[in-house]
Amino acid sequence: MTDNATVQDAAKKLTDDEARSIANLHRQAQGLVHQVGQLEVRKHQAMTELQSIELAAKAIMDNVASRLGIPANTPWQISPDGQVILIDPQTGQPIAPVPAQAAPQPQQ
Repeated sequence: MTDNATVQDAAKKLTDDEARSIANLHRQAQGLVHQVGQLEVRKHQAMTELQSIELAAKAIMDNVASRLGIPANTPWQISPDGQVILIDPQTGQPIAPVPAQAAPQPQQ
């Protein structure tokens, strides 16, 4: 019976290679879990910074709207050259800017 018990015990134990492989994979998994945790912290920090930037931009936009007399809830946008363009709320299209009056021509 001793031989039979020894065979059963040997069948229930990992080989050294299996144990090393499992331990190595476990360490790799723990390292990845740690990295994911760090990424989640960085993600939260980036989202907080993004929210701060958006609030600062909104404050500037609100000040511009107030300075230019744009009523609340009036859609508008800024062109690449910094011009403020009102948007027609019914069509969603930019409203053509009012043409500047031509300077008087010198009389000859």
